[in-house]
Amino acid sequence: MFIRKKVINGKEYAYLVENRYNKKKKQSRQKSTKYIGKVINLGIADTQTVASTTEEAIINELTTKGFSHKEGNLTKGNINISLNSSTVKEGNKDVCLELNEGFLCTLTLTNLLKFNAENLNEKELIKAIAESFISAGINLHHTSFIDIYNNQVKTP
Repeated sequence: MFIRKKVINGKEYAYLVENRYNKKKKQSRQKSTKYIGKVINLGIADTQTVASTTEEAIINELTTKGFSHKEGNLTKGNINISLNSSTVKEGNKDVCLELNEGFLCTLTLTNLLKFNAENLNEKELIKAIAESFISAGINLHHTSFIDIYNNQVKTP
């Protein structure tokens, strides 16, 4: 699954899309499975984020975009990101922040903060963590990725 932007009446909206393969027709089709919210473009970062935890990476990435951090909440104007409840909202509506080459929304934030490492071998685990950061648009420095893997995910 992945997130796709659609332009409707000149405004961008994000949808979760799933690929399906029809064996008989030997064709793949894409189906929108869930509406995520309005897209708000935050641009591309000039530098990579340095952090030792996932939460720190999210905070560092967003503070460079003008967000202020206080007690597990990041705010900028009407946009509120709660690290405690893993939500991304503008007012009371879900939104999707286009950030670097990904999208930070409730789904990708939840995937980052509540990462499930069960039933994955080390190679699959590393790939899944990297994909979580990329899909959320967190431009993480490679040494920070290693630190996060060692500090939070890897079992001693």
